[in-house]
Amino acid sequence: MRPHPSGRNRTQPSGVRTVLLALLCWWTLAVVAAGIGAAAEPEVGGIRFGIHGGRTRFVVDFDRRVEPAVAVLPSPPRLVVDLPEVRFRIRADPLGRPRGLATAQRYGRLEPGRSRIVVDLAAPSRIVARSLLPPSSTSRYWRFVLDLEPLAGAAGAAATDETEKSASPRPSEPRPSEVVGSAAPPLPPSQAANAGRAETAASPRPGTTESAPPSAVVASPGSPSPALPEASRAQPAPAAPTPPLAQPSKPGIAAVARRPVIVLDPGHGGIDPGTIGVNGAMEKDITLAMARALERALEAKNRYDVHLTREDDRFVALRERVAIARRFGADLFLSLHADSLHDGEVRGASIYTVSEQASDAEADRLARKENRADVLAGVDLSVQDDVVAGILIDLARRDTNNKSITFAETLITEIDGVAELLKRTRRYAGFVVLKSPDTPSVLLELGYLSNRRDAERLSDARYRERLAAAVARAIDRYFDSLRPPL
Repeated sequence: MRPHPSGRNRTQPSGVRTVLLALLCWWTLAVVAAGIGAAAEPEVGGIRFGIHGGRTRFVVDFDRRVEPAVAVLPSPPRLVVDLPEVRFRIRADPLGRPRGLATAQRYGRLEPGRSRIVVDLAAPSRIVARSLLPPSSTSRYWRFVLDLEPLAGAAGAAATDETEKSASPRPSEPRPSEVVGSAAPPLPPSQAANAGRAETAASPRPGTTESAPPSAVVASPGSPSPALPEASRAQPAPAAPTPPLAQPSKPGIAAVARRPVIVLDPGHGGIDPGTIGVNGAMEKDITLAMARALERALEAKNRYDVHLTREDDRFVALRERVAIARRFGADLFLSLHADSLHDGEVRGASIYTVSEQASDAEADRLARKENRADVLAGVDLSVQDDVVAGILIDLARRDTNNKSITFAETLITEIDGVAELLKRTRRYAGFVVLKSPDTPSVLLELGYLSNRRDAERLSDARYRERLAAAVARAIDRYFDSLRPPL
């Protein structure tokens, strides 16, 4: 071997290289260890119900100490338990079936960093005891134990209000954190004001149900629920502020003076999977994938500003979806959903505009189902602010409604031939998300996930791209029709 000009053997590693390699190995191990630690959310190992001395006992098992935040909502009566983001690995347990005051339960990931358990109650109730018990010789779990008892008549309603007030300490009077075996403050003010930002969901498999972290939720023990994909670990988005009413614009002005603003509303999300198809597909995943495909189709035209009411797998309350559209000054709001029926033969897309008088019994059924989502999930409707309440009352904007109908009819002509359509394709009903007085709004039911053909097509990315292209053409035609004549 030829000696190196410097007199050193060329194959001998230098001390600097050795130090750099050691540092690189140390850094890699540190990153891997940090990632493992960050992914290890607390685990819920069990949820149980029992009757003790005339009271309904609710028990949640955690693999480590967790500080739940609790509220009782009065109308309809529900118990809402907010948690940091957890993994649900619920053991099969005969005591897992709701009993006593508890009639149904659901649980899952609410949004990045937050999970929730919601228990439906048979009657207005109040919390009479609450404790957090450490592991013992008989259980390796931390046990959160809560006792409920019913209230009666008007006195019960007043007591429920008092329970909620005590669960939400005033900002000027912060309370100490929960200590083992003692009562503790359930919800901080910011959460109590929006107690229950969750919607109803599906049931767990018998045995162990794992989330990593899923958005799967329980309606009643024993029925199947497919695993849900893990959403990105973004920080929870703050609630969108409700803006003042936008001033109506004249037809054509939006298209000339600025780029039209389109808000796409993928239905459901987070703790609420929506309909679960015969092929296991979840409505919340289908609607988000469809919204993404339509967003790409519209942005490729370089003509519109496009926004989504949710960018990932998180829950957004119905009225907040309306507020988001108005915050962006939307010129068009398109809500995306997929339905289901017991009759698996029914298939095809349909399009809805708002009306307090439903076009038929099926339209009324669908609107009631979608509008009830917030209630079933624990949203406290008594805290909705006056501006949103005004939106729900002021529905008589003739110009807005006419534009909604124009777009709906245009949309039908463009998607016909790409999607199968129901016989009476254009329908109307009182959907909450369509009730903005100053934003033309349409709801597109993409099909029936209870029908195998519809479910398979909606699960196909290529079909969604074709349907998105057709919807984008309809949007072009709609805004072209608003332009003033030359």
